[in-house]
Amino acid sequence: MKPDAALVQQRQATIRTYAAAWCEFDPAKRLELLHACFEETGTYSDPTVFLESRARLNAYLGDLHGRFARSKVVQASELETYRNVGRFDWHWALEDGTVRRRGVDFVTFAESGKLQSVVGFFNPL
Repeated sequence: MKPDAALVQQRQATIRTYAAAWCEFDPAKRLELLHACFEETGTYSDPTVFLESRARLNAYLGDLHGRFARSKVVQASELETYRNVGRFDWHWALEDGTVRRRGVDFVTFAESGKLQSVVGFFNPL
């Protein structure tokens, strides 16, 4: 059963905020964005890392920005969602616009509407 339109819009806004956090270079502003969209005890994983907590995700993003100045993550598809799960495509672009990596994230939403877990996969298979 698909969620109602208002819930889908709320979840899409959560994903947009999450993507904005990946693009924010200021640690305090990035943490504010993560606070709005990611549970304190949330988890993030991809083939290279497993993180537990909003604070660790914030630190990880800061490290990425330190290594890849002015890079950004772009949501490349609409969120597809049902029950408390969803998925969306993204790409990571360097400052010059070169796409460094493409992937898909599978997410779980907490009752609060924030992300409880994000599991990322890199394309192509």
